[in-house]
Amino acid sequence: MGGGKKPAIIPDSQIERLKFILGQSDYPVTFDSTIFKVNDKVRVVRGPLMGLTGEIVKCDDKYLELAVPIGIRGAAMLNIEKINVEVF
Repeated sequence: MGGGKKPAIIPDSQIERLKFILGQSDYPVTFDSTIFKVNDKVRVVRGPLMGLTGEIVKCDDKYLELAVPIGIRGAAMLNIEKINVEVF
């Protein structure tokens, strides 16, 4: 393998779980390599809110609810698609 990188080792249990999901799901399966957690600090990296930072309050499959500090007024709450943010 070029570049000195080691190949990823995927445990058999994970491969079997993925085969099961792909074989049994009636819905399209997508992959999300970023795992977001409540209290993660994130930055908006695309779209009209690009550059905005906040903290994750709630997560679901596609959206995050962010608390964006607004000084003495507390925080503005907004929902944004996961694809538009990154953890920092």
